[in-house]
Amino acid sequence: MFQTAKKHTEAMPVEGERTVLDTDATGDVQNTEDGYLYADDFEYTGKTVPVLDGKGGFTGEKEDYIASRGGEKVRWHAILIR
Repeated sequence: MFQTAKKHTEAMPVEGERTVLDTDATGDVQNTEDGYLYADDFEYTGKTVPVLDGKGGFTGEKEDYIASRGGEKVRWHAILIR
């Protein structure tokens, strides 16, 4: 016979602190004290993100945010379908 799996109501194990997605009005700073849950003006020009190393870590380098997501065409496509 089949073994019964754990109930879906049991909590999954958590490793480390769990960050809440909560920002200030600019969307750039985490802030759980104000009335904003999440803010985004969809303006990413000049912003950078860490480069992934393909092994679950980072290379120490940064790259342009828009280029890391596929470039301008993808960015505009994402805005149009939201």
